[in-house]
Amino acid sequence: MRCGAPFASLLVLFLWLGTAAQAVAQDEEFLAAIEPTPMGDGHLGLLESGATVQVRFPVPKALPEQYLLELGNVVGFSGRGTSYRLILRRDAPDGLVIYEGPVVANGDQWNATNAQPIDIGKSLRAEDAARGYVDIYLSAIVEGDGWTVYRHNAGRPIGVRVPTAESIEAARQARMAAERGIAVIPWPQKLSLGAGEVKLTPRTRIVLPARATEAARFAASDMAEQIAEACGLKLAISEGVRAARGDIRLGYTKAVQGGEEGYRLIVDEQGVQLLGGGEAGLFYAAQTLAQLVTRRGMVPHVSIEDWPAYPLRGIQYDVARGQTVNVEWWKRIIRALARYKLNAIMIYGENDYRFRAYPFLGREGTFTPEKAAELSAYARAYHLQLIPQFEALGHAAAVLSHDELKSLREAGDPWVFCTSNPATWEFLDTVIGELCEQFPDSKYVHVGADEFEFSFGKCAECRAKVERVGYAGLYAEHMNRLNELIRKRGRTMLFWPSHGGPTPELSYLTLKAADLLQRDCIPTEWIYHGPAAYPEIEQYQALGFKDVWASPAVVCF
Repeated sequence: MRCGAPFASLLVLFLWLGTAAQAVAQDEEFLAAIEPTPMGDGHLGLLESGATVQVRFPVPKALPEQYLLELGNVVGFSGRGTSYRLILRRDAPDGLVIYEGPVVANGDQWNATNAQPIDIGKSLRAEDAARGYVDIYLSAIVEGDGWTVYRHNAGRPIGVRVPTAESIEAARQARMAAERGIAVIPWPQKLSLGAGEVKLTPRTRIVLPARATEAARFAASDMAEQIAEACGLKLAISEGVRAARGDIRLGYTKAVQGGEEGYRLIVDEQGVQLLGGGEAGLFYAAQTLAQLVTRRGMVPHVSIEDWPAYPLRGIQYDVARGQTVNVEWWKRIIRALARYKLNAIMIYGENDYRFRAYPFLGREGTFTPEKAAELSAYARAYHLQLIPQFEALGHAAAVLSHDELKSLREAGDPWVFCTSNPATWEFLDTVIGELCEQFPDSKYVHVGADEFEFSFGKCAECRAKVERVGYAGLYAEHMNRLNELIRKRGRTMLFWPSHGGPTPELSYLTLKAADLLQRDCIPTEWIYHGPAAYPEIEQYQALGFKDVWASPAVVCF
C-alpha cells in the first residue's frame, strides 16, 4: 500500500533523501519472522542482561548472498543504562556467535543501531535452506538497564530482507562510487560507473536545444554556477548549436521512469548528456551533475537513471516559535533543498501570516503577502512549492488571544475555535482565501487540527450538537466545512489526525468519524520521536482517504 509523502520537520522530513542502502532496499523481498518468534502486541517486559529470545526467520530455497535481519524491535528498557551490546547466536541459546554489535553507551543510540539491517548471509548453511528457516537467539549485554523485544505484528514487524540480484549489483556500484569519492544525494535509482572520466575545460559549453524554455535556461545557469563553485570554471551556455565533443548537452526524453521528474544522465568519452522527462527532471539531472564535478573539474564516466520514490518530498518549517522570516535566508533554504531534489516546504504558522482583512494579525517580521509572493515565485524556479499551514481548529491561542476575535473562542478558551459560531466560518473562509492568494503555486492548504480535544465541544451550542451527533459528528462537521473551503479554491486539504484526548470519547476522532468525513483530503499522520511503525496509516488507507502522508522525523531545533 502506498503512502503518498513522507514529511520531516524543522519541527518535523517528507522523504526522497537517501543513501545507497535506501536505494537498494526497493529491490528487496521482506520475509516476516515465523513462530516461535514472539507474536502479538506490546513487548516482552524487562529482560536482564544476558537473557535470550528465540526468533525464527524464513530461509529461501536458494541461499541468498545477503540476508539482512531487521531487529529494530530490540530496544533498551529504560534507555538510561551506560552500556548496551547486541549478540546473535544461531541454533541455540549457547550456540555459535554470528554477530557481536558495537558497545553503545546510550540507550537511544543503541535502539537506532539495532534498527540498521544486520547481514548474516555468510552464516547461513545449506541445511537452513532445506529446512526453510534458521533460529537466531537474540541476547544483549547491558549495564545499568535491562532490555526488551517488541513482539512481531503487522505494525511493528520482525523479519529479514533478501536483496535481489539487481539490488546487490546496485550496492556493488555504490561501494565502487564510495571508493572513488563519488557521492550523490539522494542516491540514484540506477547507477552504473565506468572506468574513465571527462575533464571540463574553459572550452566546455552547456548546450541547450533551440528555442529552450525559461525553465531549461534556469537549470543550465544554476548548474553553471554550481560548477563554478566546485572547480572555478565558468562555462558558457549556448542555445540551438551543434554540441562538440566534451560539451554538456541538455534535452528531454519520455523514455524515463518518474514522468516529469525522472531523468537520465550519461557521461562518456563523447561528453555529458542530460535528459529530463520534463522541466523538473532536467533540473534534477543538472543537480546530480553538479554533485559529480570534482575540484579538478573531472566528471566520472557514469550512466544514471533516476526518478523519485515519492511524489512529494520536503520539510515542514516551524516559524511559530518567535522566528522572523528573512527572505534571503528562506531563498537559501529553497536552494539547498532543491539541490537534493526536495520539492516542498510546508510552513507551520500560528499567528505568523499577515492578512488584509485582519491587519492586527501576524507577528512583526513574519510572513506578509509580499514576502509570500516573492518566495513563492523564487521557489517556482526551483520546482518547489510552499505549502501554508494555518491552525483552524486547535492550537489557535496565538490568533484567538486577540480581543477582536474573542467571540470565536470555544467557551472562552482561545486554544480552540468554536465550530458552531457562524463568525468562525466567515473568518476561516477569509484567511484561507488570502493564503491561497499569497501562495499561488501550492496544491495544498494544511489546516492543522491536532491537539484540540481537551477544549472541544464545550460551549452550550456545541454541547447541544454533541448530544445529537456525538463528538465524532461535531468533529466531522468542522473538518468537512474546512475541506469545502479549500476545495472550492482548487486545493487539497491536509490535516493532522486526532490522537489521544481526555476521554475515550474525545480520542482518535479521525478514525471514529471516518464514515462521516469527506475523503478527498489527506491525513498527515504524526507521532513524536520517530517511531518504528505508524499503525494508523493502513487504517486511513483502508478508509479510503485520497492519500496518506507520514511525518517520520519529528525534531525541533
